[in-house]
Amino acid sequence: MLFLIVIDGLFTKAGDAFPSLDNLVAGGKVGQVDWNDDPNLAAAGSALFRICNRSLPAPGSDLPTAYYAALGLGLNPDPARIWSHLAFTHLLRKREKLLIMSPQRTGQTPAEAIDLANSLNDLFTSEDWQLHAGDGSNLLVSRSQLKQISCRPLKLLEGDSFLESMPAGEAEVDFRRLLNSSQLELHHHPLNQQRKEAGRSQLNTAWFWGIGQGDAGDNTLHGWHCLAEDPAVRGLVLAAGGEAQAPENGSAAALAVASGDKNIIFWDQPATLLRHGQVDDWRASLLELEASLLMPLAQRYPESKIVLTAPNYYDEKALLVAGPVPWVAGSAALLGKKRRFWQRQSLEGGAVMSGQEFGKLWLK
Repeated sequence: MLFLIVIDGLFTKAGDAFPSLDNLVAGGKVGQVDWNDDPNLAAAGSALFRICNRSLPAPGSDLPTAYYAALGLGLNPDPARIWSHLAFTHLLRKREKLLIMSPQRTGQTPAEAIDLANSLNDLFTSEDWQLHAGDGSNLLVSRSQLKQISCRPLKLLEGDSFLESMPAGEAEVDFRRLLNSSQLELHHHPLNQQRKEAGRSQLNTAWFWGIGQGDAGDNTLHGWHCLAEDPAVRGLVLAAGGEAQAPENGSAAALAVASGDKNIIFWDQPATLLRHGQVDDWRASLLELEASLLMPLAQRYPESKIVLTAPNYYDEKALLVAGPVPWVAGSAALLGKKRRFWQRQSLEGGAVMSGQEFGKLWLK
């Protein structure tokens, strides 16, 4: 039995991951994988993890995560249409700049997001966009055609300049007009007036990202089972011939279950805490992950193999580090086996491989 566990926010230059990781490093295999060293975004072994990649892709190479999210949400999306994520957030004026707040900082509810999206439906229709509510936390829009456009994911833009983060590409003029029109509509929305009176940040802009069409997929993950809260990850697995579902109640403890012989577990909440500078909460989240996910796996399936990696590597200031990301593999029983003093193997040791090579090694 194999568990391929991907935790965004696991690896940092500052260390401080959970103690059992040291045990796995000491007794297992280590290596490094460079997710950026693979231009073929359709390769399942690479695309599965690149959806959380924080580097800005070259124009036209964005992974269409919105299509995969629609697939993961069970919306039966038409792959010939152009799909996009839709979300709302607050633009904070600081001196001469408008800075983007991440959606988590605004304290918005799925019901509020749906309310705002519905209020923009006439605007979307006039621009040939169709609104898909999804589950409220994952709003989507689609249209029949669109010129090339590149937009960074909203959750990665915390504190960034709005003007410097604007969509770029052949359709940028149309997109900027759509953003400006949506801001005018949102400014007068009753919900924002209520939030203002309550001392809450107004949701004064929409944002779009993960834009593109679907593809035919492949069968590289046939026989794999995935547990992931992110619907785009679930969609990627489904497109690659695997099975996928969301963890019950969105809890880490619900991830510690084998659905078959080959399992993929994806979790990215620690990265959100890192990006928001909540370092103490980040450390606590990793310890909780160890207690609720890794140790139960070790107890239930001690003979299984664990492969632990991440989409990204962060420095001491929670900024992304360019280059390879560590991976470590070993039996689940090693998680509870204390490192011996002579075991000095480093997490950053081992050969560097591409995303495709990593996929061939562990996804066969």
